[in-house]
Amino acid sequence: MIDSRHALLITLAVFLTLGHLSAQTVTGIVTLTDVTGTEALNFPEGDTLYVKLVDSDRDLDNLIADQVSVSLSSAFETTTESLTLTETDLSSGLFMGWMLFDAVSGLAVTDGVLQVEQGNQLTVSYTDPADDFGNQSIVTDNAYYNVSLASGIIAVNTTWTKATSPYLVTGDVTVNPNITLTIEPGVEVRFQPVSDDQSGGLDANRTELRIRGGTLRAEGTVTDSIIFTSNAEVPGTGDWYGIVQDSLNNGSINGHIIITYSRFEYHSVGIKVYQYADYSVVDTIRVEHSHFRQGGRVISSQNGGQRYIVFNDNLVDDGGGIYYPDQIRGAVIQRNIFNKSSIYFSSPDGAVQIRDNSFNGIGPNNSEWAINISWGRGAEITGNTLTSTQYGINVYGAYGGSYLIADNSLDSVYYAQIQIQQIPNITIRNNTITNGRNNADSYAGIYIWNWDIYSTQAVIRGNTITGGNSPGMYLNRVSGIIDSNIVQNNTRGGIYLTGEFGYTSIDSILYNTITGNGAPYYGIYLNGYTRPVLQYNNLHDNASYDVYGNIAASTLETIDARFNWWGTTTTTAFNAGGNPKNIAKIWDQHDTPGLGFVNYGGWLDASWPGGTPTAVTQTGFVTLTDVTGTEALNFPEGDTLYVKLVDSDRDLDNLIADQVSVSLSSAFETTTESLTLTETDLSSGLFMGWMLFDAVSGLAVTDGVLQVEQGNQLTVSYTDPADDFGNQSIVTDNAYYNVSLASGIIA
Repeated sequence: MIDSRHALLITLAVFLTLGHLSAQTVTGIVTLTDVTGTEALNFPEGDTLYVKLVDSDRDLDNLIADQVSVSLSSAFETTTESLTLTETDLSSGLFMGWMLFDAVSGLAVTDGVLQVEQGNQLTVSYTDPADDFGNQSIVTDNAYYNVSLASGIIAVNTTWTKATSPYLVTGDVTVNPNITLTIEPGVEVRFQPVSDDQSGGLDANRTELRIRGGTLRAEGTVTDSIIFTSNAEVPGTGDWYGIVQDSLNNGSINGHIIITYSRFEYHSVGIKVYQYADYSVVDTIRVEHSHFRQGGRVISSQNGGQRYIVFNDNLVDDGGGIYYPDQIRGAVIQRNIFNKSSIYFSSPDGAVQIRDNSFNGIGPNNSEWAINISWGRGAEITGNTLTSTQYGINVYGAYGGSYLIADNSLDSVYYAQIQIQQIPNITIRNNTITNGRNNADSYAGIYIWNWDIYSTQAVIRGNTITGGNSPGMYLNRVSGIIDSNIVQNNTRGGIYLTGEFGYTSIDSILYNTITGNGAPYYGIYLNGYTRPVLQYNNLHDNASYDVYGNIAASTLETIDARFNWWGTTTTTAFNAGGNPKNIAKIWDQHDTPGLGFVNYGGWLDASWPGGTPTAVTQTGFVTLTDVTGTEALNFPEGDTLYVKLVDSDRDLDNLIADQVSVSLSSAFETTTESLTLTETDLSSGLFMGWMLFDAVSGLAVTDGVLQVEQGNQLTVSYTDPADDFGNQSIVTDNAYYNVSLASGIIA
């Protein structure tokens, strides 16, 4: 009977026996070596090629030295040469052989000599009849013929020549302060993949070309470019680190990089700017006419502020583009193609110019804007084309400077198009924004948003925003001019304008075409603390409402929407008479009591610019003012009351100064005093007059003087014979006599 211990021993013995029997073959290892059998990366001119093979299961006969064949090829002689390896002793399983190079004849023939050219990759191939799994497999190794090896410090001015190219960088190459490394046109610089024999730099496991206070000049030509690439058989992104621009002595010694007509590939980062530079030092990175592919960021920084970057006429493929989160001194980025790549600058100390670039597709970082500038000191973003990018153009925060976004084309951008936040002054003109894909307020064609203490003074002119799934414009705390834009067929509406208490939006919305837009913002949606003037626009055929005046009458009693073309249907309703009245395409106090009145008087008889106003009269504006004609809230004791009236249709005779009467009253003298105003010149339509106060007599009599008591409200009343709609109406204004005004800090 077998107990459990014996059973375990038997099982173990069987397992070991079967395991031994199943591992009778191993995969061979073939290596290109020097004469000592040490693996060689490079064979200098005049050297001999050696091959070493370790494969114990090819030791077939312990009585003789066995032989094995391998194949050799080069980038020049691609048809293989056969080389017989001989076992080093009778049972070693170690095989060696050698072959001469021919770098002279220029003939790729099978002759027992390996024909090569400088820089050729060399390949040895061994067919193993039985590998670790008993299967036939092919094992290879690679090396190079007569490359120039580079690693370590460059302490004297050095030139890498085309004659000694290619250069194989095996570890970090560091260019010392005030030293120049020049790379000639036609040079190929190869980097050992995922290795660094210096074990230093920003990535101890990848090779770098470090410009540490020195200068790199890599200036190729249009016909003979410089190549920076991986040395891997199967190269991939991140095989080598990149070019690092470093500084010394707290930034007083800075590196300089000039690169033209070059190709970068398989890098982690094309150029990494490392450590802050002295602001007083002119420090330029210039990259032009170059191609970046199959790599990471083109330019990025790590505490690398105060550089000036010029990046022109380059092609960037799938690499993430320029990412510079440190204070840049300034930049010019123009005429580049960014495929699935983007630009980001944070806190630039100087103006940034991004002009005439093309951005295509969504990059590896899906949340990125094609162009993104935050907290800068001015930017010019002009003439760029964005197609099917994830986000469009973002400008966020400003420490000063002027901002211009002009002549850009954005098509089929997935999310936000042009987004502006916390920018005091900006001009946005002549941009074309089409087919915005997603649906949200913040994805509007032009989106301006402010909070905290910020508001924006903007000129938004000549833009075309069509076919988007979001509003055409969404503007918060924005004052300025919105004119000559085309805003059509946007799913969530045309223009949304809102303000807040203390941050009123005061806008002139003129000469725009706003048609075919959808809900919830219709044609123009006015909200909150907003005081717009809407004139000479084409406003029609928007969903539900062409103007939605959601402004309280206490904020703005009358919204000036005169002299617009409202389309045939609404104009027919106007022409039916009885104006002003409730109009189907206008939302105001007729629909919700307490809202302001949308004054649509003087509507055009056809679309702008061909249409003309249908009304020849306008509502007058009467104001209580000081002696300068400035509206007055309070008249101190001893002051004089002035009245100003603007009413162009009361200029009846251009040969004389016309006169108009108004009525004045106070809380004390409630029966009115009449005051005659005289036109300031023969055809101005501006009328002025004045009256004294009487705060002493205590008699409320009609005597050409306005009797008052301290704190009285004052009222001027003007009967306009023909207002904006041709109707008689009464216009008033109010002020106070001798009140004590209070504002500011009591400390």
